[in-house]
Order: sequence, then structure tokens, then C-alpha cells
Amino acid sequence: MPRFSRPNRLQIYTDGCALGNGQPGAQGGWAIVFKSNYFNNDWGYSTVGPQTNNRYELEAIQQAIRTSLRGGGVYDITIYTDSKYALDALTIWIHNWKNNGWRTCRGNEVQNSGLFQMIDSMIRNMNNRGGSVQFRYVEAHSGNRWNDEADRLAKFAASQNPIWEESDDEDYY
Repeated sequence: MPRFSRPNRLQIYTDGCALGNGQPGAQGGWAIVFKSNYFNNDWGYSTVGPQTNNRYELEAIQQAIRTSLRGGGVYDITIYTDSKYALDALTIWIHNWKNNGWRTCRGNEVQNSGLFQMIDSMIRNMNNRGGSVQFRYVEAHSGNRWNDEADRLAKFAASQNPIWEESDDEDYY
């Protein structure tokens, strides 16, 4: 009889930011902070696509799951985010969006739909391995050291991002 081991538990704090959010020349960045020593903390940015807080909150979540998947193990992941947008989108709204062909209830295309689809696919991949992904809200700037570190790293990442010029890349995601 095969022996099944319990998935390792991962607690990951994510954050994204965009300095000058929504403005021409905005600079975005994301960060992930692991509460355990399974993986190293990480941060980054993209020089293409919309430079918005919401986009980078999702980028951080995507990177957290991607890092876990690349680790090759089976994990029960809890992602802590201070973004109510990301939390509600990934736990509530996504079900209707998928049923509506990635359209909102008003028939508009879901913003950041490419990121949502990638995150959804990665969650299914972890579930197929025998792990899980769940999300928890953590209040921003509340003294939680891991969330504060994710915030610090996301701001640092954004400050390293070369200034993005307004262009036709609005529907990159």
C-alpha cells in the first residue's frame, strides 16, 4: 500500500504596490515573504503592462504559488494578503467570472483576467498534487512583521522599476 505524507504547510505574505498608482510613469513592484525557511523571500516588477496596485497584488500572489510549485513538493499554502480586492476576487468573484467567460456581471472583460486565469490554473495544479491554496486577509500596517516586510520589499521593488511610459499596453493582462 502506498504511503502518503502530509503536505508541508507554507505561510506566505504577499504585497504589491504601484508608486504613482494609475498615473503615467507609475512604478509597480511585488514581494513575497515566507514565514518558514522553505524558500527565500523574493521581489520583482515588470516594465510592461499596467502599473497598478491591483495588478501587483495579483503578481505577488502568482509568484508565491509559482515558487511553491517550482519547489516540487506538495504544500498546503496559506497566502496572507492585505488586498481585499485580491482576496474577494480569488475567493468569491472568480467563480462567476469563469462561468461568464471571464466577463463581469455587467458583461465587461475582467481586469487582470490573464493573472486571474494563471493563478486559478496554478491553484488547480497544487490541488492535483494533493496540496491546497487558501487566502487570508491581514490588515496592512498593523505591526505584523511578515506583512510589514512584504510591504517594504514591494515598495523597494517598485522603486527599482524603470519608469513605465503610458502606451497601448493597457490590455496586457
